[in-house]
Amino acid sequence: QMVILLSGRLIKSYPENKQIPDIKYLMAVAYLKGNMISEGESLLAGIIEKYPKSNAKWRAIQLRIARIKKEQGTGKAATEMANLISGDIPRLFEEELRLQLSEYYFELGNYSAALAQLEKLKDKFTLEKIQEAQRKVLKKEEINQ
Repeated sequence: QMVILLSGRLIKSYPENKQIPDIKYLMAVAYLKGNMISEGESLLAGIIEKYPKSNAKWRAIQLRIARIKKEQGTGKAATEMANLISGDIPRLFEEELRLQLSEYYFELGNYSAALAQLEKLKDKFTLEKIQEAQRKVLKKEEINQ
């Protein structure tokens, strides 16, 4: 409750502050932890829409997708994530998000989509994680043929 009250005051007092997206993200987390789900979800959606160039947007996407997976399953989470991460993704978030999407596709048995996400990463990031994920997908694909 305290986080929500303080966040609300900061947003009201300093509406143009560059930290507002991050404050709103913390406020959304507090709402969700306080079981005020509609308020939290609404804030997450607002952050994603209103602050497209902020890091808070990408953290909001991560939290939103995790909630969707828990409540609606891997298929819905994969579809939502694929829609939300189309286009440019900041380097800080791209590796983690694409690896997560690849894992969702793997869980769903969509190995070609899992490999496609890994291919997008291979020239940008450390190969260790990507190669490990590719071996996992290729091994599973061979077993299923």
